[in-house]
Amino acid sequence: MAHRVKIDASAKAAGIQDWDPESALNKALKEREAFLEAHPGMRPFQREIDRVLENSGPPENRLSVLCLMIEGKLQELREQLQNLYNLLVPILTRS
Repeated sequence: MAHRVKIDASAKAAGIQDWDPESALNKALKEREAFLEAHPGMRPFQREIDRVLENSGPPENRLSVLCLMIEGKLQELREQLQNLYNLLVPILTRS
């Protein structure tokens, strides 16, 4: 199986096993589903991520697309924090 990383005997003796991407993917998907069960408000964002990644082209583009999406969400957060700050400043400076 060419997709498995081979590790030498000394690494195996240290407890490091061959990496199986299929089981790593299955584990990650189970963890994602558990997270979405615990945080259902994140499902729309996950759907957006899935939709955008389906159209991202080659696998090399996926990380770039994810970085752009995160950057966009950070910008939204910054705007909301600025709005909150603008609301709180008059209240805090009344004294």
